Amino acid sequence: MGYDLYAVKPNSEKFGYFRSNIWCWIPLWNYVAILSKDILTDDDIEEGNYNNDHIINNELSVIIGNRILESFSNNVFKDFKDKFEKEKEGLDKENYKVCSNSNNNTISTESFYKNYILDKDLLEEFANFCINSGGFQIS
Repeated sequence: MGYDLYAVKPNSEKFGYFRSNIWCWIPLWNYVAILSKDILTDDDIEEGNYNNDHIINNELSVIIGNRILESFSNNVFKDFKDKFEKEKEGLDKENYKVCSNSNNNTISTESFYKNYILDKDLLEEFANFCINSGGFQIS
């Protein structure tokens, strides 16, 4: 499963499409939500977690992209990434539920969170996509 983002009005073909798997998208979008909570609506933030064809307009998209790039130089990203990794390292198996899926297999929710990745290169690629996409649709 993944997230496909389609540019609304890209500056070039290079910025027409962005894709992320679920393990990278969830932390990426959470980071965007934190950086952009003053400009994104609650609906924008929530819909970013789903493949519902939600559109982020060009104005917001450019601001998001610029904020991400700026966060690399002012240590905001580094601090967030450090905290994210520490939380993953500190996970205690006893704090996580064991669930049954539709096949009656039991799985620990711990395994899900530990698979999430906050990747700086992907985030930079996403920032450049945002700046040059003319807005985007999350599918």
